[in-house]
Amino acid sequence: GGQVRGLFVFREQLRSGVKDMLAWCRDNDLHVEVLTGDHVARGLQLAEELDVPVRAGLLPDEKQQAVRQLRDQFGPVFMVGDGINDAPALATADVGAAMGCGTDVSRYSADVCLLGNDLARIPQMIQLSRETVHTIRWNLLWAFAYNTVGVIIAAAGLLNPMIAAAAMVVSSLLVVSNALRLGGEPNAVVQAASGNSATEGGEAMNSSTNEAQARAYSHTQGTHLARGNGRIEHPTSSEFTSDRESLEIGEPAV
Repeated sequence: GGQVRGLFVFREQLRSGVKDMLAWCRDNDLHVEVLTGDHVARGLQLAEELDVPVRAGLLPDEKQQAVRQLRDQFGPVFMVGDGINDAPALATADVGAAMGCGTDVSRYSADVCLLGNDLARIPQMIQLSRETVHTIRWNLLWAFAYNTVGVIIAAAGLLNPMIAAAAMVVSSLLVVSNALRLGGEPNAVVQAASGNSATEGGEAMNSSTNEAQARAYSHTQGTHLARGNGRIEHPTSSEFTSDRESLEIGEPAV
């Protein structure tokens, strides 16, 4: 004969900036997929809210297997996560990144740790990876061409040793100056990804310092919601895929 005096309802909210980050991924031809241990119903809700493919109800080993399947089918995988359940998948991915709020286990399993919880750091990291690869290639090409011409001229006896030494200093300065440009505009990508998002809460994503950043290019595509070995087909209203890159998103967090 008791009466209901109150009702409390708890619901996760999306972390601030997630929708703008996903919009940036779409604009850059990145395929994004969510891997979560949440219930299938929550996975369906996420798929509708974020307009991305979602695999729900996954155990840690199932997330790891999902990463392997995507790699076998589409190529390298970049994954970001922040929980213990993400650790095996982070270690399996070609590039794994742990958010600043992640556990020690996930950080040790990842290739890089992103400081803070700002999802705008994801596009910043990807952009930095692209610029790093471009800069490395340009510097190698310049050094090869410059030294080849210098050796030929020196072998012909047309180059004074003093001039050759000065030329090498100039070449080194050009290479270093070009590399320093990588740290010149750190906020441009962040502002573009942050936008005016009004959502808050949690989402972790499935993905390097130096060499690892240069591997952040990956290839996946596919749209489905899966639980364990069963699969529920769930077409999204706007699937974005690329034959060049992909981004794996991990389990949502409060």
